[in-house]
Formats: sequence, C-alpha cells, structure tokens
Amino acid sequence: MHKIINCIVALVLSGCASTGGAPAPRTASGHPEITVKNSNTAEIKTKLANVFINDGFSIISSNDLGAEFDQKSSNIALDVLASCRYCASPRARINLSILQVGKDVRVVASPYWLVNPGSASEHRIQIEEGDAANYVRKKINALAD
Repeated sequence: MHKIINCIVALVLSGCASTGGAPAPRTASGHPEITVKNSNTAEIKTKLANVFINDGFSIISSNDLGAEFDQKSSNIALDVLASCRYCASPRARINLSILQVGKDVRVVASPYWLVNPGSASEHRIQIEEGDAANYVRKKINALAD
C-alpha cells in the first residue's frame, strides 16, 4: 500500500513540476550546470552559499568538491500529498558539485525533494524540470554575470 501511495505522489508531483515553457537546456550531467570562466572553487562556493542562505536555505554539508543546502518545502501540493501524521514535512534540497577544471569552475546542481525525512520511508524525488529546477538554474547562471 505504501508503494502505491509513493507512486501516486511521484506522478502527481511530476505533473505539478511540468509547468510548460521552454524545455530545460541539455547538459553533460543532465542537471542544471554552468562553467564559470577564470574563477576558483572557493570564490564560487562562497557566492553560492550567500545566494542560497539569503533565500532561506541552510548549509547541511560542505567539502572540497561541493555543498548541500536544505530548507522546509514551500510546495503546498507536496506538503499535502507527501506528508503524514508521524513524518516530518518534506524538504527542498540542492546538492552542488563545484569542480575546478583548469582555470574555470564547473558547477552542477542536483535539486531534489526529500520526502519523509528521518523516517524509514525517507526517499528522494529528483527535480529535473519545472519551477524548482528553473529557480536553481537561474541562481547558478547568475554566476556568469
């Protein structure tokens, strides 16, 4: 029964995430990404941390190759469909891989919803398109400006 509910939630969320508009640009990773010319990872990581902290995210992990950010979901449909009486609210998370490639820095973002965090039924719903993916794409693309 639990698997059926998860499938229904995933289908509904994928429908909600498909808001139309231009398709997401294809990248080597399949995720939102950008290469920032003549930069270094420390500078880019600091800029991205500042951007996401200003938008209400918290840093939950950080290392030499990237960082991960977290905030309570503001998606009402996700909250209603994926929450349960005994589970925490879904979380919006962004995992950033930040790699030095010669003189340039490649940033790959992997946004996802974390459903039932901290429970035995915790799972990820990867965000590929829609408003949430466009938000992340816009934030990392601002690095090139």
